[in-house]
Amino acid sequence: MTHEIIKNSERIIKAGTLILGALSIAAVAAETGASVRDQRGRSNKAEVVSNIRPGEYATFTVPGYHSEGHILARNLDRHFEDMGTTHYAVHPERGFSLDSIREEWLKARALDGHRPARIYAMSMGGLLVAKIFSDEGFRREFGPVDKLVLDSALSGKKDLSVKEKIAMGFATVLPVSHTTNKLYHLLSQEDLGEEIDHAPEVMPEEVHERLGASALINFSAGKGQILFMRREYVENIPLAGFGAEIERGTTYLASTCDTVVDTERSVTVYAKSLKQDVEYRIDTLRKFTSAHAGGRERPQGAKDALLDQYPERYRIRTIRHLLSDLSPDNPDLEPAA
Repeated sequence: MTHEIIKNSERIIKAGTLILGALSIAAVAAETGASVRDQRGRSNKAEVVSNIRPGEYATFTVPGYHSEGHILARNLDRHFEDMGTTHYAVHPERGFSLDSIREEWLKARALDGHRPARIYAMSMGGLLVAKIFSDEGFRREFGPVDKLVLDSALSGKKDLSVKEKIAMGFATVLPVSHTTNKLYHLLSQEDLGEEIDHAPEVMPEEVHERLGASALINFSAGKGQILFMRREYVENIPLAGFGAEIERGTTYLASTCDTVVDTERSVTVYAKSLKQDVEYRIDTLRKFTSAHAGGRERPQGAKDALLDQYPERYRIRTIRHLLSDLSPDNPDLEPAA
């Protein structure tokens, strides 16, 4: 009797093992199939949305991390169109191919005849501009740059808050799969219910559309951008040649309190790498929820910086490129002329 019980137990264990194995194989197959469907139709190529208009200059906008470039282009262009030709970079839908980004940016410049460019780069977009424009051959093909505006630009992961660094660390070790993509979307939707501070000329529907589109970005695209931000540091990127070629210099635009990027550290790093004094411009109208890269919600601030306009709302300082320490007591921190 005992022998039969043991044999029956063995049969049950074997059957259970086979069932669990079959379920595991089915789960893996389902996960794999769903992951393939998630990536289907998503391109690893960059894009540029171009609006060619009369005028002497072209404004080239580079979005930051986790930003849906098509939506940004549609919402921002009605505020920028009076400056003439506009280009809006769109990051790849999966991965993050620098070769594709370079190629598409140069195609866009060919469309406008390489007229002098005013570059407006937000958050990670600043790091991307630094990386790509460190290449002298690319700069030669891109054409002259009249002005560079860095909006809350990241110089590398050292600028990020502890919370952002931890989140970035988790994202780098997670695989690209259907499950991680769903989790990524879920976390991205946390901000959808928040009221975002914005200028009167920006419609609430535009803000919600932008946030909603960003929340649906694929984890493959997000992870590609995260790996780029973890890998690159502006202090290690040679930018002196680029800095010398920017006709009207560089402005770093920030809010009174940025909870994502240490803008004081970042602006100092950019000044050192560009070997160029940088105008550090604090927009006092940018409040808490629009504190980081707020040009989307307050586009006039971006336009003022691009056009070197100086309304009283800005607190402006010059960051000397030889500056080793940014503090209120530093005598090299002087008002801009």
